[in-house]
Amino acid sequence: MRIFNSDCSEAEMCGNGIRCLAMFILKLGMSKKKYRIQTAERLLQIHYKKDLVTVEMGQASDIQWDLTIDALGREWTCHTINTGVLHTVLFLPDLDNIDIHALGKAIRFHPTFAPAGTNVDFAQLESNRSITIRTYERGVEAETFACGTGATASALVAAHLYQADSPVTINTRSGGTIFISFNQKGRGRWEKIAMTGPATLVEQGSIQF
Repeated sequence: MRIFNSDCSEAEMCGNGIRCLAMFILKLGMSKKKYRIQTAERLLQIHYKKDLVTVEMGQASDIQWDLTIDALGREWTCHTINTGVLHTVLFLPDLDNIDIHALGKAIRFHPTFAPAGTNVDFAQLESNRSITIRTYERGVEAETFACGTGATASALVAAHLYQADSPVTINTRSGGTIFISFNQKGRGRWEKIAMTGPATLVEQGSIQF
C-alpha cells in the first residue's frame, strides 16, 4: 500500500487508508479473514469482524514526552509518538475554542520537527476510556475529519498521561468513532496495539489510461 497526500507527498502509512483498502479487498471477492499489508513504514496485519476492520499497528516509536513548543506567542506542552507516521499530541480542555489551522500549521512546521514535519493532534479527555480529537494533517495542510494513526497516538498518550484504559474510544471530527486497544507493559510501553473501525464505500469509478 502506498499513500499519496493531496500535496502529492507520500506518507509512510495511513490508518484510515489501510482500513479502506481492507474493505476494498472484500469488495473484490477475496474471502480470507486475515491479510498482511506492506506499507512504506511497516508490515501490518488486518482482520475482519462483521463491518469492522482491525489493524495490528505494530510498535510505537520515536516517543518524546513533555516537549515545550513555542507557537503563536505562547508555550505548549506536546508529546510525540510514531504510530506509523509521526504525531505530536496536545491535550487541551476545550477543542472548540482553538484555532486548529493556525496552531496546527505552526507546530507542523516547527523547527523541532524539521525537515519532515509532524502531524498534529489536539485531544480532549472525556473519560478514562473516551477521547475527542481533531487532527491537522501533514501533506493535507489542513484539518481532516479523522486520522487512524492520530487516534492511535492520542490513545497511547492518554494512557501514559491519564491512565486511560484499553480500549479507548476516539471521537473524530466526522462524528464517527475509532477504537484503540493495547496491552500496557509499563509507563510509556505497550504491546498488541490495535485500531478498529469501519470503512464504507462512498463512490466508485474507473480510470482509462
